[in-house]
Amino acid sequence: MMIEIVKEDLDMIEFKLVDGDSSVAITLVNELLSDPNVIAARYYLGHPAIDYPSIIMNVKNNAKISKIIKGATQRLSKKYGNILDSFVLGQR
Repeated sequence: MMIEIVKEDLDMIEFKLVDGDSSVAITLVNELLSDPNVIAARYYLGHPAIDYPSIIMNVKNNAKISKIIKGATQRLSKKYGNILDSFVLGQR
């Protein structure tokens, strides 16, 4: 999944989750909020057929936004790994 940056300042970023869905946006926002340098993080879903989910995050002064996002995605990857591997198709 790609991240498309919409707007970025020193203490704020807005980005879209290209090919993402609401589950990914909600999970990522919850993980971002666990970082002590994040002041606020929220998601916007828009129209499901035409919009990608967007995330807006505000951070404390001098916090590296890219480091915060990378850390959150690494923690989620470690926590969930390839979650699809944990589903097994059963027979009827």
